[in-house]
Amino acid sequence: MKKLYAFVLLFSTAALAQAQTTIDTVDVYYARATGATLSSTGIGYIFGTGYYDAGGGTIVRLSDKVAQHFSAVSAGTANITEVLVGFGAKSIYQTPDSITVGIYHTGADSMPTTAIGTTRFSVSDMQPSGVSPVLTSIPFANPPAVTGDFAVVFDYTAVDDTFGILNSANGDGYGEQRTRMYIAGLGWLRLGQILSTGTDVDLFVVPVATFATPAGISQPIATPDFSVSLFPTPATDHVTLSLDMKTQNDVTVNVFDLSAKSFYHATETLHAGANNLDIDVTNLPAGNYYVTTSTPTASCTGKFSVVK
Repeated sequence: MKKLYAFVLLFSTAALAQAQTTIDTVDVYYARATGATLSSTGIGYIFGTGYYDAGGGTIVRLSDKVAQHFSAVSAGTANITEVLVGFGAKSIYQTPDSITVGIYHTGADSMPTTAIGTTRFSVSDMQPSGVSPVLTSIPFANPPAVTGDFAVVFDYTAVDDTFGILNSANGDGYGEQRTRMYIAGLGWLRLGQILSTGTDVDLFVVPVATFATPAGISQPIATPDFSVSLFPTPATDHVTLSLDMKTQNDVTVNVFDLSAKSFYHATETLHAGANNLDIDVTNLPAGNYYVTTSTPTASCTGKFSVVK
């Protein structure tokens, strides 16, 4: 049995403030730093392997799982190829453990119900953020297909290593509606039922959907406000975002990589119906990039590659 322990790290950095029905953009990472904490004195990591002293020398785990709720797909399906996560810290004792990361259906009150797809991910592969944000990619070998509401669940029930997931500043969530914690014997609970009423944060978690079916056929990602497809990928000098807007709306596009560095960021007002946005990628080094397309109330994140 590996040693159980916790250590406290105050981390005054924000994750990302998600819009109401979104797979969110990363362009606001660390934007609201005041008040955001990775850990709490006497508890350890709030969203991760946090433990507290229950008295008499008994060390109790705060939670076994955490989840972030999303409702991003309004029509058809989206295949989640990976999840981007902002980890705040990790510590491995002897040999590293692995957590289970899953895409789940959600039921009443946005609580996770049944798994659509899961993957195992080693604590040793987590890339903690320091002064600047860093994203860790957790891929799915068999991308789960989602329609409507879903949740990203982190299960560390049997994990003895120490790690924490970054969260946003209090008030950056959406009325305690998206982040959930699972406690043995109690099940899934809202944050206000565990920490304090009014605790309202989001986890630094970004699901990434594919712009193609498993057979390689182009497939738009649908949100309540728009559907979007991207071509070509791989790209050499430009990519085109093809958007079908439900109504006229402001659309923000952000291109970034795993260092959370933004290479392109623009907001335009698009009319209802078909719209094309061209993005110059001539000066981007070869590699993989992520693009988030968002309105004030809906967004989605996809991936493309650049070759030279």
